Amino acid sequence: MENPTKDINSETVLTKAATSLAAAAAALEKLGHTRERAHKPPTPKRGLTRIEAASYIGISPTTLDRLVAQGKIPKPLKAFSRRIWDLNALDAAFETLATAPDDNPWN
Repeated sequence: MENPTKDINSETVLTKAATSLAAAAAALEKLGHTRERAHKPPTPKRGLTRIEAASYIGISPTTLDRLVAQGKIPKPLKAFSRRIWDLNALDAAFETLATAPDDNPWN
């Protein structure tokens, strides 16, 4: 029975290892470029969902509902079956909220 390690040449082993590493590096680079294309930055939106609108102005969706009911935040637009808040209207309402006097002495 022959010894399988008898004819192994260190130069051959290193050449094969380098070739494998080069192939692996090329595959990882290609994968990286694919991921970059797949993760494009989001397109800016003018209309926001309830959760997005609440998050945009820094409140909970329940607080958004309460402010809409109080007339401090405008009602959403209806587009088909969706309720959408206009970004510019939210900005204007937020400015009004920010300049309104606060009756709470703890703030």
